[in-house]
Amino acid sequence: MTDRPMVLRNFLQKYYANKQQEEEEGEGDEEEEEEEEEEEEEEEGEEEEEEEEGEGEEGEEGEREEEKK
Repeated sequence: MTDRPMVLRNFLQKYYANKQQEEEEGEGDEEEEEEEEEEEEEEEGEEEEEEEEGEGEEGEEGEREEEKK
C-alpha cells in the first residue's frame, strides 16, 4: 500500500515540474500539454497494473504456504 502514495507523489512532481517548465518557456500549446498529461496518466496506470499483478502473485504464494502447513 505504501507504493501507491509514492506513485501518486512522483506523478504529481513530474506534472508540476513540467507545468512550471512550460510556463517559464512561455509555451502555450494546449495540444502538447494534453498529450503529455495523457502519457503521464498512462504511465501511472501501467505502474498500478504492475502493482496489482504483483499483489496477486503474493496472494497465491501465501495460499500455497498455508496449504503446506
